[in-house]
Amino acid sequence: TIAYETAKIEDENPITALILSLAFFLVLAPQSQIELAPGEYAAFLKTSSIGSDGIFVAMIVAICVTRLYSYLMKKNIKIKLPDSVPPMVTDSLSPTFVAMIIFVLAFVVKAIFIFTPYGNAMDFVNTVITNPITNVGVTPLSIVLIFTFANILWFFGVHPSAIINIFYAVAAPVLVANVGAFLAGEPLPYFEMLFMLSILMIGGTGNTLGLAISMLFAKSERFKSMRKLTLI
Repeated sequence: TIAYETAKIEDENPITALILSLAFFLVLAPQSQIELAPGEYAAFLKTSSIGSDGIFVAMIVAICVTRLYSYLMKKNIKIKLPDSVPPMVTDSLSPTFVAMIIFVLAFVVKAIFIFTPYGNAMDFVNTVITNPITNVGVTPLSIVLIFTFANILWFFGVHPSAIINIFYAVAAPVLVANVGAFLAGEPLPYFEMLFMLSILMIGGTGNTLGLAISMLFAKSERFKSMRKLTLI
């Protein structure tokens, strides 16, 4: 996950970062109530909160919470235990103060959004960030332009991972929303990108299949040697 890998980069405990990020996300997730019996209610999380509506928020939370956790740990805001305490116990208890700070911050952020017209963080992010980016970033024209530019970078020997990773971050909520609509028997709300990508990347990025076929008939001794390797 994003939190796990970010914590590894920051040289912090990835499991702790993962748990704190998940807890922060669950605090921000909007809750609904269902009446079990007259006067008896139960709170629950909407499935959309852990689906297409929450995936972009989850990515933001994972990055921000893990960065904050790493920053506070490097400031030595932790419980100091004697050297006689086993390392496993020390590692599990040392981020207690940091966890308390992060939990308090989560409830503060949740309270702030309650008093806004959006009501919660997810509706705010989806309205202000996710929906505008999604509507622009997943059109057929934008997909063609993105992968055309990526192939131009390949031509100059530059790996286009930075561009492609940004595109996948935008595409993730779209894929989840399409899957949810399909399972519900509803029309897909967004353009089906996997079909588009299967056309754009047929034979491999940069028309690798065409290059491989041309090498079968090449007269170059170098390519002839590579043909022998493919048989092996």
